Amino acid sequence: MFCSCIYDVINKWYENDDDDSENVILLEDEIKHANLELDTPGPLPPLDTSKWNHPIYISAHPCVSLLDLDENQSLPLAKPIPFETDLFKGAVFFRMKEAPSKEDKLHSQYFKGRKRFYQVIVQGQFKEELNMNDIMIGDYYSKPMANIPRGRIGSAFMKMYERFMEVLSPGIVIDLVSPKPKILTSFGGVQTMRVDRLGEEPKLTGALGNIKEDTSLLLGTKFSGNIQKRRKYLSNPDKASKYTVNPNHVYSFELYDHSMDFGTYYQHILGGRKIDMVMSMNGQALAVALFTRDKRCIYKFPVWHERLIGDMLSKHDLSKANSERKEKFLEKRKRLLCAALILSRNKKAAKYGSPPIQYEVTLIDKFQDFGSMPKNLLSRSFRSWMIGLSTHGLDAIRELPELFEHYVKGEGVLMEEYNIFFGAKKFTYEITAKDMKRMKQNRTENYMVDRNFIVAALARYLKDKYEHDDCYTPMYHSSCQYVDYDNRQVLVRKCGSNNMYTKEEKYVPYDLLIGCDGLRSIVRETLIRRHNDFHCKVSDTFEDFKAVHVEKPATLSSKGGITFLPNVFKHCQGMLFSETESMLNIAVGCPRNKFQDLDEELKNDDYKVVAKYLRENFKAFELVDYNDFAKQWVGQRWNQTGVVHCNRYHSKAMSVIIMGDAAHATSPSLAMGMNTALRDAQVLHQLLNEHEDNLDIVLEEFSRARVKEGNSLTSLSSNLYCLDPTTQLLEIVHIFVRSILANIFPMTILPHPMTKVGLRDVTLSEVFDLGKRIGIIDKHLAINERIKRQFFEQSNGMTKPRDGKVIRIALKAVFAAAIISAIALVFVWIFVWRYDQNRNEPSVE
Repeated sequence: MFCSCIYDVINKWYENDDDDSENVILLEDEIKHANLELDTPGPLPPLDTSKWNHPIYISAHPCVSLLDLDENQSLPLAKPIPFETDLFKGAVFFRMKEAPSKEDKLHSQYFKGRKRFYQVIVQGQFKEELNMNDIMIGDYYSKPMANIPRGRIGSAFMKMYERFMEVLSPGIVIDLVSPKPKILTSFGGVQTMRVDRLGEEPKLTGALGNIKEDTSLLLGTKFSGNIQKRRKYLSNPDKASKYTVNPNHVYSFELYDHSMDFGTYYQHILGGRKIDMVMSMNGQALAVALFTRDKRCIYKFPVWHERLIGDMLSKHDLSKANSERKEKFLEKRKRLLCAALILSRNKKAAKYGSPPIQYEVTLIDKFQDFGSMPKNLLSRSFRSWMIGLSTHGLDAIRELPELFEHYVKGEGVLMEEYNIFFGAKKFTYEITAKDMKRMKQNRTENYMVDRNFIVAALARYLKDKYEHDDCYTPMYHSSCQYVDYDNRQVLVRKCGSNNMYTKEEKYVPYDLLIGCDGLRSIVRETLIRRHNDFHCKVSDTFEDFKAVHVEKPATLSSKGGITFLPNVFKHCQGMLFSETESMLNIAVGCPRNKFQDLDEELKNDDYKVVAKYLRENFKAFELVDYNDFAKQWVGQRWNQTGVVHCNRYHSKAMSVIIMGDAAHATSPSLAMGMNTALRDAQVLHQLLNEHEDNLDIVLEEFSRARVKEGNSLTSLSSNLYCLDPTTQLLEIVHIFVRSILANIFPMTILPHPMTKVGLRDVTLSEVFDLGKRIGIIDKHLAINERIKRQFFEQSNGMTKPRDGKVIRIALKAVFAAAIISAIALVFVWIFVWRYDQNRNEPSVE
């Protein structure tokens, strides 16, 4: 049996990386809406998000009959929507701050100067005489809440909190810890309430001040329009129980809130903190709803958000919707290709005769299958960050017929130019049409691709080809916990809500275990336990960064490429990558030792503060939407990536191989991490061919072939760049100058290592050797290690910071002189070369 252990943690980008990466819902249009219990979310949104009021979708629960609308479309905003239930007939009006309707001329005016995030107005008649104390605002839920304290102590704390809330707000019903939670509060506490005789009610329009407080028909003249006194009075169960609703009257009531933002699905609480309700709701939608205490539905309108999609895919019980789905969950790039290559050996062997070995592949993965996700949803809600797909990765993908042409091609942007911005000044190096034609003919072109798009393409291929293959066993929402190498088996635990582990676990046997399980690899840890001569170093890139996706301005070139943004902000370096659909991926990083000196605006949680800062300090070009950039910026944490060095990638004693991030996790600075991981899978496949599936030989040869490449990758990624900003800026100039001179004098001047990264016939170990010969690696390594050590000593109080003002002034002077000298040198060389060319040309008389 062939067991591929591939359970990594998805980075969230928004939350990403989602990660992070963040998780989203997959839903089918044909799912039926009937026969759902009241504590379920009700109708599920369609896959096509073009039918949404981006980024939300408001649906009607089956207990609600829509009178003028198709129940399969999102309820419109800023428009009265007639509906009817067993207990109520009327209309509802929605207005959402983060989802403005084009038809709503009063949207900005309504929210201007107000902290509230939404407005809901309901107007209509109750069909029964209901006691006011029996009518409750809130909802019931079919699954337990996630991310709340559990266990004996946690449950006791939550019970105390619930009792405290019930004392603080008489009439509230709150149960957060049970398997079927509920949160309900008194109907009498709505922000605005009006009661009219039939025919005298105001027309529901959503205009400012449309519904004015008037409860004289219910309470008499006791409160005379005093909203606060009425709310306090009717929120008391004893006092509310004295009144009933009259079916002959028309009730109009307004609800709004300054804490729950449906547009982002974050709950804002005291102290400026936010709770991500996607992570808390366990795949269930929040709803605007009204119930009786005996759980009869007066109305219920679930409000979905795009970020809920993936979360619900794994958590919502679709069997209640009479819909059967078989879903496959896979995670990231290299292990998908590795599994497909191994399975392809069975097909090739069967085609030409009985195979010497029949491989049974088991995939163990904690997360979801991007291969089942529609492209429009992937593009809108699952972008991660752009990385390079060079010949190293492309050649690996082309090992499988059809994979590139039918699945991968078209997922990225062709590399056509390189840019650098010094402030607003732009310098460009374009790949000529002649060179581009030659590269396509030789299949040496390079692409910029979104990591998750390639994951999805590989996952679609694997699903299409092997979903019904008896030799393929996917174990999704499962995680490897322990490797029992003595008995050749791994302990696998099932993951439940929010990817939290359950008690369901079992052992899975293996003959060859391939650990593609990322930076925190369980398989790699097993090598450390088993072999004293296995050496591994795990660290980080010493940099914190954020990345956003923005619309490409019309002022920028339509060509695909990479753009360097040195000193884009104080202490920050930036990179810009072209994306599909006229988008840009902008990544901004700050060295760890400079993070405390960042401008405070970049650390602020208020997107308006960040947007103002961007307008004043982002000099390269004008953004299309500064607010969009700022919202993405504040909506994610500062991210870090890890670095892994290992002295070998196999164990014959345990029959184990590690590859990808488990073997050589690296900084994304070279855009070669994915390419090297794909190449790992290709090399393993080629070695199995070369040595006729003799694993004893293959394991050793794999380490011999890949250890030098993996360690070269991590060393180059760390030390082709310098943490000292002055040295790094000088190095950027060095790249351009050396590249020009190497083209003019190829016999005497070595090229810069950066120009050789990713070329088909140049290995990473050869690039590393070139960097050592030129002296770049050793110089940057010494500076980087000094900076890291100094930061460690100062941050832990071992040494005190020193004033480096004089040194900085001297370095700036040296840097300026070096720039001038380099530019002068280029012009001198060009002049000499042209003079020599002209002198050697024959004269024409």
